[in-house]
Amino acid sequence: MTLFSLGVELFKNITDAVEEYLKSNGFKKIIQKDPSYQDIIKEVTSPKQLPLFFYSFSGGFHFYLYSIGEKSSKVKDIIDYILKKYIREMVDVVQESEKISKAVIIPQAPFKFFTCSFCRYSTTADYPLKYLPDNYPGEKGKPVEKVFTPSKKTIKDLCDFLGIPPEKTIKTLIYKAYTEKEKNYFAVLVPGSRNIDERKLKSVLKGKEVELAGIEEVERLTGAPHGFAGPVDLKGLKIIADIEVAKMRNVVTGANERDYHLINVNPGRDFYIDILADVKETQEGDSCPLCGNKLNIREGIKIAEWEKFCYKNMEAETGTIYFDNVILALSEQNCDEKGLKWPSTIAPYKIVVIPINVKDEKLVNYAFSLYTKLNKIIPTVIDDRIQSPGVKFKDAELLGFPIFIILGPKSFEKGTAEIKIRKRDEKLEIDIVKVIEKVCELLNLPTKDCCVEF
Repeated sequence: MTLFSLGVELFKNITDAVEEYLKSNGFKKIIQKDPSYQDIIKEVTSPKQLPLFFYSFSGGFHFYLYSIGEKSSKVKDIIDYILKKYIREMVDVVQESEKISKAVIIPQAPFKFFTCSFCRYSTTADYPLKYLPDNYPGEKGKPVEKVFTPSKKTIKDLCDFLGIPPEKTIKTLIYKAYTEKEKNYFAVLVPGSRNIDERKLKSVLKGKEVELAGIEEVERLTGAPHGFAGPVDLKGLKIIADIEVAKMRNVVTGANERDYHLINVNPGRDFYIDILADVKETQEGDSCPLCGNKLNIREGIKIAEWEKFCYKNMEAETGTIYFDNVILALSEQNCDEKGLKWPSTIAPYKIVVIPINVKDEKLVNYAFSLYTKLNKIIPTVIDDRIQSPGVKFKDAELLGFPIFIILGPKSFEKGTAEIKIRKRDEKLEIDIVKVIEKVCELLNLPTKDCCVEF
């Protein structure tokens, strides 16, 4: 993102107010080349120093906030307060148990997440959903049978051959999870209609890297080629099953034997699940883990992130506000078909003075006099271009000036000016000598600030 004159002023208006608020709440400014809480924590040599609060403004558009040794969620509260001043609607998107992204919903934006319209729960696609325990009543279990399924390695081929839907199958894939020091293998189970989300799997395995086992590894571990692995009588491998698998009854799995599958398999009776977790790809329509209603996919942009953690027995928080995206969100939420409608608190310039006839020397001189006096107390611009009134009005609406002061030949002759309030699309006719006073009233400025004599 590149900001030019008006954008720079808008950005400065917001960030100056944020810095002032942070300082009033005990945050000290630091400068960081590469923002990181680890550098700050190194400076803590005694518990007597705590709590500590810092912020840095790095990377052009981003504010970084740090709290060390504070038991409350101060950084989160600060971010909430700041954003609610500017953004009307935002969503707290759960990414991990102690990590949240704040997002604004914008169609076709790059950040994808899921929300529940009933309980307002939200989460990213890569975060395992925490479902409540269930009794899984289901249908009565039938005896397991082994059936001949020649060369039926894929779920589609298997379902076509047996005449069953994918929901009546369990997909078993062999994964290796590893760190620099160790490597382990797991059988990962999901319903046949779903795919495994490796990001969720990595989270379930506490951050270990995960990778599908090779063809030779699968055959060595299961006794069968890829496509025929299953959880029943699987030796030497822990089983990680998606939460939906535990609810399944009388389903089809691989038999760990070439060209054979098992039917009427029941989890808990025919195989044991070592780790039960949400490891399937999240899809629209999945049930909300809090209320059970359907999740909907949403698109948006991240305007902030927050995380809480413990480091060397110290409570710590980090937060980031992405002001480039805050500006995008503000633009989306403060506009109409004509253009921008900046709130007066953050507008780059609060007022535009528009002389209608720039050939009228007396009118133009008065317009410049008014502009000069207003600009001493309120950021103001004047549009003295040789353009038609329609072009000037359209440009002023497009750029989002909160207040237009329009000086036309007829109104000027009778000693009045027209004030247009962009947000309400309201027009007022005001005695020309009371324009400054009225503008100050509209902008809630103290009376003393309006005492500018002509």
